[in-house]
Amino acid sequence: MNRPAPLQSLSPNLYRQITMKLEDEYHIHPYDIQIFGTENEDGIHVTVSYGSQFSHQADQFFTHQELDDGNSKIDSFIEKTGIQCREVMIDDYFKKMTP
Repeated sequence: MNRPAPLQSLSPNLYRQITMKLEDEYHIHPYDIQIFGTENEDGIHVTVSYGSQFSHQADQFFTHQELDDGNSKIDSFIEKTGIQCREVMIDDYFKKMTP
C-alpha cells in the first residue's frame, strides 16, 4: 500500500477545492487542517486532520472519475468535514478558555 502524501503534491486541484471551500464557507484556514492522500490505481483516499494537535479526522475515497467530474460526493465530503471541524475547533477554543 502506498504511503500517505500531502494532498497538495498528490492532487493540487482537489487540495485547492477543499481548502477554498472550507475557508469560504466555514472560515477554516489551511493552517487549521492537514490534508493527506493515498493514491492507488482506482483513485485517492483523502484524510483531513483537524482540531487540537490534529487529533480528529475525516476521510473519504474518491475515484479518478469522481475527481475528473467534480462529483457532488466531493462537495458533500467537504460540507460534512467543514461542519465537524468547525464544531471541534469551537469546543477546543472553549476548553482553552475555561479556567
